[in-house]
Amino acid sequence: MSRNIYGNTVSPGHPYWDYSEENDNNYVGIESITKVDNTSVKLKQASLRIFDFFSTINQFLGLLMVILVGYFYGNIDGSYLWKDINKKSLTNIEERAYLNLHGLAITVGLVFFHGEGILINRFFRHEPKYIFKLYGVIFNMISLACGVFALAAFIIFSNKQIEYQYYSFQFWLLLGVLAIYVITTIIYVFVFTFPRLPKNIRLSIKPYANAMTLISFILSSVYSILSNTLYINKYLNKKDTAICNNDENCVTKFQYIMNFGLSATVLYAIVVVIQTCKKSWSRKLKDL
Repeated sequence: MSRNIYGNTVSPGHPYWDYSEENDNNYVGIESITKVDNTSVKLKQASLRIFDFFSTINQFLGLLMVILVGYFYGNIDGSYLWKDINKKSLTNIEERAYLNLHGLAITVGLVFFHGEGILINRFFRHEPKYIFKLYGVIFNMISLACGVFALAAFIIFSNKQIEYQYYSFQFWLLLGVLAIYVITTIIYVFVFTFPRLPKNIRLSIKPYANAMTLISFILSSVYSILSNTLYINKYLNKKDTAICNNDENCVTKFQYIMNFGLSATVLYAIVVVIQTCKKSWSRKLKDL
């Protein structure tokens, strides 16, 4: 075992142990073909510590977002009770269960797992490609599955309403987000995984694919914030609306739980965008 120029303990057998963080190809392991610039090394070490700080904040905000939103929808009228969709005797509260499931799936899938899938190549930027690609596939599949489930729940809820809601901006925004996400996922799989196009084509496509991925995440976050805000305005900001499954011991000002959840969503999205856009924190590999 040895230490690389960043002070990290590494193995000479590690496939990516000799790569630097900021396009510095002069360093090979603990040896270099040029004189080591200690000032530059310290700056890079400081940059990595900042990345670790942002990563800690990122995980805290993501978990806080999921817990608060999950608690809110789990205790609001309707909760997560999936009823027979063909049953005609559902009450308004029972129908809202589909909307509650929709809100949870959007937050967990299209925001949290989507964001984690984007950052996975930064968290594992020194590991073999198959590791971060495997995690990336898992996270993105979970995210897409949650997105499709959220769309299905919204459609079921809409079908049971008097007003035809397929013309709403909310519905078409969700459809657009999922379309961009699916197209981007197909591009990544086809271009970078299997059958994997030639390197010059991969290099030319990569910036556009990355931009589409970031746009998809931002739109997902906007949709999550929009849909949850509309839910609060429609069902909680009315004095005659029952909440908390008619529990008399319901938390006072229950909507504040969702408000904190929305705040965590905004901050989580901002941190993900910052970590994604900073090039010095990206994965630097000669074999893309």
